[in-house]
Amino acid sequence: MHISDDMVRAAILAFGRAQGDAFTAMRAALEAAEAAAWNKPADSLPKKPGKAEYEQIPCLIQHNGDVKISMWNCEHICWDDEYGDDYIAAPVEVKQWRLLPSPPSGE
Repeated sequence: MHISDDMVRAAILAFGRAQGDAFTAMRAALEAAEAAAWNKPADSLPKKPGKAEYEQIPCLIQHNGDVKISMWNCEHICWDDEYGDDYIAAPVEVKQWRLLPSPPSGE
C-alpha cells in the first residue's frame, strides 16, 4: 500500500485527538489514514508513471454506488474496466478513487 503524506497527516491528527486508550487512538488514526487515501476526481487523478508508451493504473473507484476495481487509462484519460478493455466512465463521473493497495508482503 502506498502511504501518502496526506494519510500520515490525517493519522497523526486523529491519534492526537482520540480519547481513551492507545488502542482507541490507533484505531482512529488508521481509519483517518484509510479515509485520506481516497481522492475526488475534481481534485486529482492518477499520475502516469511514465515508464511505458501505453499505461494503465489499477485503482479502486466508487461509481454508481459501488466500489470496484478499475484501470485508469493514462492514454485516453478515462476509467476502464478491471481488465483495461472497456470504457466505464469519464474522469469526473466517479465519486472517488484510490490506488489499488499492494498485496501483503511475505506469507
